[in-house]
Amino acid sequence: MNTWNIAVAKSGFSELINGAKEKPQIITRRNRPVAVVLDISEYEKLDLKKTKAPGIRNLIEELRLIQKEEKIVIEIPERADRKVGILS
Repeated sequence: MNTWNIAVAKSGFSELINGAKEKPQIITRRNRPVAVVLDISEYEKLDLKKTKAPGIRNLIEELRLIQKEEKIVIEIPERADRKVGILS
């Protein structure tokens, strides 16, 4: 990876972008990394746009698989009817 301070990155922006086609370019401020410039294909490989937390359905399915594999019995009590509303 090539390292650029902000002032040099500004003055050599085209070179910075061209360099990103070959490998990531690190931009620093006061000798500390603050940003990385990547080629778009490298960015798309990261798949940041599609990263999501698993939904409740997936979590329940995973729990069921673990329960089956580990032969664990999870007892869930039946739901008791409860009064709803003022007139019940």
